[in-house]
Amino acid sequence: MPTERRIKTLKLRVRSIQTSFSLIKTFTENYDADTDVHQIPVRLENLGTLWTDYNRTQAELEAEAEDETVIDELFKQRSEFESAYYKVKGFLLAEDKSPATPCASPSSHSAAQFPQSASHVRLPDVKLPVFNGNMENWLNFHDLYCL
Repeated sequence: MPTERRIKTLKLRVRSIQTSFSLIKTFTENYDADTDVHQIPVRLENLGTLWTDYNRTQAELEAEAEDETVIDELFKQRSEFESAYYKVKGFLLAEDKSPATPCASPSSHSAAQFPQSASHVRLPDVKLPVFNGNMENWLNFHDLYCL
């Protein structure tokens, strides 16, 4: 595909993603906890998909750009989108009242299922990984504890 046509296609994809993101952003700005609370998990899921698509498409667009002025403008757009994304995602996470994805059902391992003698066994200490606070590492850390 010629470069100009590819750039046009990428720009259209970015605009489509930005339009979908704008709908979620508007949702957060007009959020009504009494009527909209059940939409949050769905919008969070969609937001994650949009974020992935945006990063991939914007990176392709940046790679195609040759003029420094265009590259600077693309980085500025990325910065603005990223800032808005974090604000919207933070709001949605704060308002999300749905239960977290369970790693394991706590009721499936009640104490009554194990023999009484097993409760006095001393097991070695286990060094558990500690989350460092970097959001880019969150899913890997989370996956250590969930199947």
